[in-house]
Amino acid sequence: MFRNRMNAELFARQIVTDWNSMVLEEFLQYFTEDVEIISNNIKAFISESNGRLQGKKTLKLYWEYTREKFPYFKYKLFDVNFEDYKLILRFMNDTDQVTSMGILYFNQEMKIYKMTVSYV
Repeated sequence: MFRNRMNAELFARQIVTDWNSMVLEEFLQYFTEDVEIISNNIKAFISESNGRLQGKKTLKLYWEYTREKFPYFKYKLFDVNFEDYKLILRFMNDTDQVTSMGILYFNQEMKIYKMTVSYV
């Protein structure tokens, strides 16, 4: 549970740092085995997905593919909001400066079981 803003921001910054480190296994540690990801970008890469992916193994394959296609893709975190078991992030990629909003839903073990991302 996120008890205060500092706790939420530290956790969010660590997630972004781990993504930017390019070590996918480190990043995947935040997710449950049955995680669901919803994003308009998923549909752009996998049209039959309807913008949804289910499961950590599927997510890993998707991110390996996108990492191969965009090897230097990194994020900058701009804003963090939180509720008990939810982080709301605003971030921008450093490649084409697209702003994104992500909502990360955590279980009681603080693993992400659902994530929605919109690129605006």
